Amino acid sequence: MSESEPTPTPEAPKTPAKPAAGAKPAVAPKPPKPSERPKPPKHSAKPKPKPKPPVPFKPAATPAAATPTEMPPPLPPKRSSEEIRRDIEGQRIELGQSVDVLRDKVTELTDWRGQIRKHRRELVTGAAIAGFVIGGALALRRRR
Repeated sequence: MSESEPTPTPEAPKTPAKPAAGAKPAVAPKPPKPSERPKPPKHSAKPKPKPKPPVPFKPAATPAAATPTEMPPPLPPKRSSEEIRRDIEGQRIELGQSVDVLRDKVTELTDWRGQIRKHRRELVTGAAIAGFVIGGALALRRRR
């Protein structure tokens, strides 16, 4: 035999093997008791709903006088380029001032020492109430 030829394999028997004399026939295993059965997962996977078919695109109706290839005439500029530049510069200055105000406000609100100084009375009241509640709960536990 050459290396390219497959080697013959023994064929599997076509008839089932008979049990030996005195051997008990194979019995199907008993199903597990309800307490031994594995529990199904609580959140079973639900099949995903089929996606809706896409809505076909309908272009908006155009007036009879205008065709899609015609462009309307350009509008005359309402402001000069110098006016637009002044507006942009004014908005840039205003934006810078707004950022500075916002930065100051964030710094003030995140300053925890300043918040304690500002709300000292509320803080002391809350601490006293929490102390009474915790102390009362501990006293009730000791009674039991």
